[in-house]
Amino acid sequence: MALKEFYDFLSKRKEEITDKWFEMVINTYPHDTAVFFSTQKDEFLNPVGSILRKELRNIFSELLKEHASEKIKEYLDGIIRVRAVQDFSPSGAIVIFQKLKNLLWDLYSQEIEKNLWFMEIRDFEEKIDQLMLLAFDIYMKCREKLWELKVKEAYANISNILRLAGVKVEDDKTLKNQ
Repeated sequence: MALKEFYDFLSKRKEEITDKWFEMVINTYPHDTAVFFSTQKDEFLNPVGSILRKELRNIFSELLKEHASEKIKEYLDGIIRVRAVQDFSPSGAIVIFQKLKNLLWDLYSQEIEKNLWFMEIRDFEEKIDQLMLLAFDIYMKCREKLWELKVKEAYANISNILRLAGVKVEDDKTLKNQ
């Protein structure tokens, strides 16, 4: 019963939580970028800010469910893919989920203590920890893909240089085997 009360409590404060969480996330960017993300509301002029705001809300909604759906991976991917391309370190990319844990304590520690929701917050934090692990996996897959693309581009450039120099190159696979 206390678990339901705790989740109802968080659900009623979803907008406040996700707005403050969004602020914390954009503050991981340089100051000018953070200001732009928070002030530019046009999703076409500010796709990253729009993605962050939307997906953080979606992720929080999933966390409020007893069992998150498979869509949570899609929501995570939207955020983590952007952060992977922006050269955040793995820890820098996923620290945003730790910030959610800190935010809940900062905002609601008195209510948690008053209502003895220690097991409930622990349960919620465990979900966030699982989310961080999933985010790390997504981040690493994105970085691997980026490096694959960089390697393919390097092979193509070398192949073009060799062709211009008059060296016969059958295909890019020839370069990889030498």
